[in-house]
Amino acid sequence: MNMARRTKYIVYVDKAILDKPFDVADAVMAHLIKKDVDTLERKKFFMAVRNAPTEQRAAKVIDEWVQVRDIAEFPFRKSKQEGNNADEDQGTEGGVSVDDQPDTESE
Repeated sequence: MNMARRTKYIVYVDKAILDKPFDVADAVMAHLIKKDVDTLERKKFFMAVRNAPTEQRAAKVIDEWVQVRDIAEFPFRKSKQEGNNADEDQGTEGGVSVDDQPDTESE
Protein backbone atom coordinates (compact mmCIF):
# COMPACT_ATOMS: atom_id res chain seq x y z
CA MET A 1 0.00 0.00 0.00
CA ASN A 2 1.54 3.29 -1.11
CA MET A 3 0.65 5.97 1.39
CA ALA A 4 1.22 9.58 0.41
CA ARG A 5 2.76 11.83 3.00
CA ARG A 6 0.01 13.95 4.57
CA THR A 7 1.82 16.87 6.13
CA LYS A 8 -0.56 19.77 5.80
CA TYR A 9 -1.08 19.65 9.58
CA ILE A 10 1.50 20.54 12.21
CA VAL A 11 0.87 19.30 15.74
CA TYR A 12 2.75 20.80 18.68
CA VAL A 13 3.12 18.53 21.70
CA ASP A 14 4.92 18.64 25.02
CA LYS A 15 8.49 17.35 24.93
CA ALA A 16 7.62 14.72 27.55
CA ILE A 17 5.42 12.76 25.11
CA LEU A 18 7.50 13.10 21.95
CA ASP A 19 8.97 9.63 22.52
CA LYS A 20 5.56 8.03 23.25
CA PRO A 21 3.90 7.42 19.85
CA PHE A 22 0.51 6.42 21.21
CA ASP A 23 0.28 9.58 23.33
CA VAL A 24 1.32 11.60 20.29
CA ALA A 25 -1.41 9.82 18.30
CA ASP A 26 -3.96 10.98 20.89
CA ALA A 27 -2.73 14.56 20.48
CA VAL A 28 -2.94 14.24 16.70
CA MET A 29 -6.52 12.94 16.92
CA ALA A 30 -7.47 15.88 19.14
CA HIS A 31 -5.88 18.25 16.64
CA LEU A 32 -7.70 16.64 13.70
CA ILE A 33 -11.00 16.94 15.56
CA LYS A 34 -10.29 20.58 16.43
CA LYS A 35 -9.48 21.34 12.78
CA ASP A 36 -12.74 19.63 11.74
CA VAL A 37 -11.02 17.08 9.51
CA ASP A 38 -13.42 14.69 7.80
CA THR A 39 -14.44 11.75 9.98
CA LEU A 40 -13.35 9.24 7.34
CA GLU A 41 -9.82 10.68 7.31
CA ARG A 42 -9.67 10.60 11.12
CA LYS A 43 -10.79 6.97 11.12
CA LYS A 44 -8.12 6.09 8.55
CA PHE A 45 -5.47 7.69 10.75
CA PHE A 46 -6.79 5.98 13.89
CA MET A 47 -6.88 2.56 12.24
CA ALA A 48 -3.40 2.97 10.75
CA VAL A 49 -1.95 3.78 14.18
CA ARG A 50 -4.00 1.11 15.93
CA ASN A 51 -2.88 -1.59 13.48
CA ALA A 52 0.80 -0.71 13.86
CA PRO A 53 2.54 -3.73 15.41
CA THR A 54 5.19 -1.71 17.26
CA GLU A 55 5.67 1.78 18.66
CA GLN A 56 8.31 2.43 15.99
CA ARG A 57 5.82 1.60 13.24
CA ALA A 58 3.20 3.78 14.93
CA ALA A 59 5.70 6.65 14.93
CA LYS A 60 6.25 6.16 11.19
CA VAL A 61 2.50 6.20 10.55
CA ILE A 62 2.15 9.43 12.54
CA ASP A 63 5.04 10.94 10.58
CA GLU A 64 3.26 10.06 7.32
CA TRP A 65 0.15 11.94 8.41
CA VAL A 66 1.36 15.04 10.27
CA GLN A 67 4.43 16.97 11.32
CA VAL A 68 4.97 16.68 15.07
CA ARG A 69 6.98 19.38 16.79
CA ASP A 70 7.95 20.34 20.33
CA ILE A 71 5.65 22.97 21.84
CA ALA A 72 8.73 24.95 22.90
CA GLU A 73 9.32 25.62 19.18
CA PHE A 74 5.87 27.21 18.75
CA PRO A 75 6.51 30.59 17.05
CA PHE A 76 4.28 32.71 19.28
CA ARG A 77 5.66 31.14 22.44
CA LYS A 78 9.23 32.11 21.48
CA SER A 79 8.43 35.81 21.07
CA LYS A 80 6.44 35.85 24.32
CA GLN A 81 9.28 34.25 26.32
CA GLU A 82 11.82 36.71 24.98
CA GLY A 83 9.74 39.66 26.15
CA ASN A 84 8.55 38.67 29.61
CA ASN A 85 9.33 35.76 31.93
CA ALA A 86 7.01 36.90 34.73
CA ASP A 87 4.66 33.95 34.17
CA GLU A 88 7.26 31.37 35.18
CA ASP A 89 5.96 31.20 38.75
CA GLN A 90 2.52 30.10 37.51
CA GLY A 91 1.74 26.36 37.54
CA THR A 92 1.35 25.54 33.86
CA GLU A 93 2.51 21.94 33.67
CA GLY A 94 0.78 20.07 30.87
CA GLY A 95 -0.76 23.26 29.52
CA VAL A 96 -3.13 23.62 32.46
CA SER A 97 -2.86 26.61 34.74
CA VAL A 98 -3.23 25.72 38.38
CA ASP A 99 -4.50 28.32 40.82
CA ASP A 100 -3.54 27.15 44.29
CA GLN A 101 -4.85 30.28 46.03
CA PRO A 102 -8.09 29.62 47.96
CA ASP A 103 -11.15 31.71 47.20
CA THR A 104 -11.58 34.40 49.84
CA GLU A 105 -14.88 35.82 48.63
CA SER A 106 -17.69 35.84 51.15
CA GLU A 107 -21.26 35.28 50.07
